[in-house]
Amino acid sequence: MKITIFKKKFTLSFSFFVTLPLFYLFNSYRKSRKVIVQKKSFNAYVADNFFSRAFGYMFREKNDLKKDESMLFVFDSPTTVTFTMSNVDFPIRVFALDKNYKVLDEALMKKGQSKKTKLSGTLFLEIPITTK
Repeated sequence: MKITIFKKKFTLSFSFFVTLPLFYLFNSYRKSRKVIVQKKSFNAYVADNFFSRAFGYMFREKNDLKKDESMLFVFDSPTTVTFTMSNVDFPIRVFALDKNYKVLDEALMKKGQSKKTKLSGTLFLEIPITTK
């Protein structure tokens, strides 16, 4: 079965029907908090479980993003994570933060970038780069 979402065609498979309810249950767009990084304030959607972290900004359109939107990946303890740009149609800046929101490292990830980026921290803030 083929469907069109955000002007992109997808083939539905069994795995789609299995993961869809999980995505709904663990959707990071249900929780948010205000985060201040480098003297700028962002409304950060909280991704604090496997499924919300796995989806991140995949399949989102740049035009659908709010001006101060970001995504905060929350971990219980310091960890090293790998970010990719799979199915992300706009550049993002990723900040690795400690539990007090101090910036430890940052990376700029561009649309179509195939190189994976590793960062270490307890919190990771993804900020879409838009021209709004």
